Amino acid sequence: MSVLVKRSAEHLDLDEDETIDATPVDANGNAQRARTGSRHHPSEYKPGAVMKVRLHNFMTYSDVEMEPGPRLNVILGPNGTGKSSFVCALAMGLAAPTKILGRADKVAEYVKRGEEKGWCEITLRGERPDKPLVVRREMSRSAGSGRYLINGYPVGVERVKAEIKKLGCQLDNLCQFLPQDRVVAFAQLKPTELLLETEKAIGDGHLFNEHEWLINEKKAIADLEREVAAKEARIEKLNKEVENMERDVARFNERNELLEKVEEYKLKRLWIDFEDKRKVWKDAQAELLKINEQIKQLHADASEHKVPMDKAAVAKEEAKKAHMVASRALVAALKEKKKRLQGVYNSETEHSVLNDKINSKEKEEREKGKRTRDRERAIADIEDQLAGLVEPPDISAERTKALREKKAHNDVVVSLETKHDILKDKSHRHGFQLKDLEAKLAGFQSERQQRLVALQRAGHNQIIEADRALQNMQNQFHKPVIGPILTLIKCDNINHRKYLEAQIGKRFLAAYITQDDRDRSKLQEWTKRWQTTAVNMPSARYEEPIIDQRLKSLGITHRLDQCFEADAVVKAALCDMNQLNITFVIDPKASQDVVDRAVTEVQDGKIFYTPSTRYTKIQSRYGRRETTTSSSPTRDSTLFSSGSSTEDEQNLKRDIQIVQEQKAACDRELNQLKAELADGRKKLEAFTSRINNMGSEMAKYLAEKNRFNTQLKAQQNALERLRQQDVGKEIETLKRDMAKILEKRSKETCAYADAVTACCEARAAETTALLHAKQCDALYKYLKELYDSETQQARDLVDTQNAQKEKTLALKRVCALAKREAEEKAPLDEERKKRFFEMPQEIEPYPNPEPRPEEGQEDEIMCPNDMVLQDFRDRQEERNRLRDDLTTKGGNLSERLEVIETKKQAWLAALRPLVDKINDNFKNNFASIGCAGEVKLHDAGDRFEEWELQIWVKFRAVTDMHILDAHRQSGGERSVSTMLYLISLQELTSAPFRVVDEINQGMDPINERKIFKRMTKAASSSEATQTFLLTPKLLNNLQYTEDCTVLCIFNGPWIAKMAKRWREMQRALQPGGPVTP
Repeated sequence: MSVLVKRSAEHLDLDEDETIDATPVDANGNAQRARTGSRHHPSEYKPGAVMKVRLHNFMTYSDVEMEPGPRLNVILGPNGTGKSSFVCALAMGLAAPTKILGRADKVAEYVKRGEEKGWCEITLRGERPDKPLVVRREMSRSAGSGRYLINGYPVGVERVKAEIKKLGCQLDNLCQFLPQDRVVAFAQLKPTELLLETEKAIGDGHLFNEHEWLINEKKAIADLEREVAAKEARIEKLNKEVENMERDVARFNERNELLEKVEEYKLKRLWIDFEDKRKVWKDAQAELLKINEQIKQLHADASEHKVPMDKAAVAKEEAKKAHMVASRALVAALKEKKKRLQGVYNSETEHSVLNDKINSKEKEEREKGKRTRDRERAIADIEDQLAGLVEPPDISAERTKALREKKAHNDVVVSLETKHDILKDKSHRHGFQLKDLEAKLAGFQSERQQRLVALQRAGHNQIIEADRALQNMQNQFHKPVIGPILTLIKCDNINHRKYLEAQIGKRFLAAYITQDDRDRSKLQEWTKRWQTTAVNMPSARYEEPIIDQRLKSLGITHRLDQCFEADAVVKAALCDMNQLNITFVIDPKASQDVVDRAVTEVQDGKIFYTPSTRYTKIQSRYGRRETTTSSSPTRDSTLFSSGSSTEDEQNLKRDIQIVQEQKAACDRELNQLKAELADGRKKLEAFTSRINNMGSEMAKYLAEKNRFNTQLKAQQNALERLRQQDVGKEIETLKRDMAKILEKRSKETCAYADAVTACCEARAAETTALLHAKQCDALYKYLKELYDSETQQARDLVDTQNAQKEKTLALKRVCALAKREAEEKAPLDEERKKRFFEMPQEIEPYPNPEPRPEEGQEDEIMCPNDMVLQDFRDRQEERNRLRDDLTTKGGNLSERLEVIETKKQAWLAALRPLVDKINDNFKNNFASIGCAGEVKLHDAGDRFEEWELQIWVKFRAVTDMHILDAHRQSGGERSVSTMLYLISLQELTSAPFRVVDEINQGMDPINERKIFKRMTKAASSSEATQTFLLTPKLLNNLQYTEDCTVLCIFNGPWIAKMAKRWREMQRALQPGGPVTP
């Protein structure tokens, strides 16, 4: 997570003791323009300048919004906080190719890790202040692509590029857009390339277009000049060849006259061949007519059989339908038969049931007297038992007194139980507190607990509570969740400990490792609550690396993942997160030369450690991908060596002793109370037993009395129902129902007999219909076989007919081709007909030919080249064509040379003053830092691609001024020259904004301060271009004005707290208005 905070320079504290004056002044002591509020009006921005940048799930940012100022914008933040992400957002949002960034090539890799979608939105000042241009680029990780929106409407990338070009933005120009890794590439620009890049950045690009036109036109003229020279040489050669061939041409003309007579015989042969082919074609036509007659006769025979076949088909369908009707009638008759049979069965069942009821009622009538006498005897016995019960004496007063005494004693017991529960709960709390303190004491004495305490002191305030909560959750996971990583590493070497702490970092040393993808989602809520980190490693693929003899010869003793003991999953996680497998440990006894050689020659290593220094190799993503090395001191380990303090352990032991004394006192009082409570419960049980005995006799008497009364009432009710029951009447009713059922049964039997008769009739009708349908089907099949046979013969003849047609057409085409060839080669006019008549009427191709006189004569005329006549004519035509073409292009060459000269003078007239202006600015800028510099235009004449813009510098008094060169100047000198050249273009460039990423890398503090001073001064100009300067620090004691806007970037796990404190500082420093992070 990253947070960007915008502050104007006058409100930013750069040092604890020194602050910036709230009212800046210029070099003459005059107050510079001031601005109120934290926002700029759109009219302050130039068209195309960046007014706002919004990012969502882009690289290191979740959500951020930044509003740069119209002139100098200094973007501050430690290395790795995401400053270059702002440069990437400008390039990606404004449709620039990813190759200019030198980072990821795929759009999906610019989406924040762990998120599916993201976007970046750039707001540019339009032609009118009230109509800005808002360009948004939405990106999707899964799709690997995105889309563009302008002012909320989807558009294509070409439309975005057109709008950006209209505003003068040139993101591929190093003079406008200079990312962090392309400073070296700028210094390595050839003078010819520097001239082209400068022409692009100045004005509207007209100079670059003219220069490019001159280069291309000159190349085109060079081709034309070479072409004219080649054609002149070719014409001279052709003249000589034509003179040599004229004698051979005369001899061939004589030979051709003899050949013409031979050709006459060949031409008449063409007409004879045509007549032969015409005869074959006529024969094929006669055969085709014969086949047509046969097909016609077969169709007539088939038509005679089709009518009776159609009638048979109709009769077949009608018989089929009649059979279906008879089948449905049979099915209905069978259903009716089944229904009637079921009715017979039902009436029989009803008769049996009713007969059983009549028999039962008659038996009941016979036993009614005996049942009445049994009920009367049972009633008399119950009345005798009820009269013999004796009621016990009344003891209610004595029982009431005993209940009052029991209640009083019960209140005493309840009070004792309440006091017992309170003391028991208090004792349990003391016990839990004692166990917790003893566990803490045991933890202080264990190495794991010591490292947890070390992490807590290092800033992870809740790590101990978080670890305890995680251990309680272990049964919920599919695989064990282990950590923190610091507690899983065993390393005894002091140097190796500080290497590991420097490489892994405190944040990842406090991280936990999950070993199942399903556990990662369960752990998300826990990580958010305790503000810690979890790394998922579902499969541990780790192999111990090997230090070969070559590495040992370079002083390499270990790779960093070999310097400690841990499980494979831990080593795999650290190699994946912190690249321990490509981090090397150099022998502490190695000399500095050996260390430098190891850092240079080990290609797969990125970081190298010695006891005092850490070396980091950085490869540029641009240009020639050069590698640079940076070094930093190695600090001692604070986490591996940390432990608990003696004072904390003594305090914990004292607390344990106090809790133990409190628990012992509580237990003694609880034992005394238990004895009193047991005595009280015994007395309460005696009272309860006494009261129960008092009421048992009366309760027994009442229960017996109620039981006898209930039995007496039940017997009396049963006797009454028995006396009121008239069984004879019920039997008469059942017999009447029996007569009705017998009548119904007779009707059901008659109906079943009728259904059986109908079923037999339906079966006979269905069989008759089936036989008729079979007969009609057999007749139809016989007629159809006749029809199909005749039809098939006709189809077979149709195939023969088609083949004959194709043969006839082919012969016709052959005949037509022969006739066309004869007409084309030997058209029959009157003169040719006369010659053909004089020739033999039959001319064979050459059966046993005798040599004709004409052929013998023409064979006697020999020539070394049979194609001499054609070659002679081709060379004459080529010579004439080249002469005409040379006349045309010679004039065109002169015209184009005049146009080039005119364009060149116009181009130089505009270019030289601009170069002089850049040279003056460059001289003044270099003079301000105590050095010398010039910008010169090298004249290459008509070789326009070799014109150069040379930067001459002199950083030391003992050296001569020379051209800026990447091999001669140091990195700091190249950075100074590059920055001063860009400042020199400030008032000439038409670019709406410029970006320079960490140009101060490699500068010494003095030059760095001078460059910053020139930048702030250039930003104070009313015509200054909006500039973005990315740097990890802002120098103090410099004169910053309202034209300088500072954008600060912070990130880390505690950013929320830090951002809150930062806003409080802002409100205290700028009470006039709120500040938006």
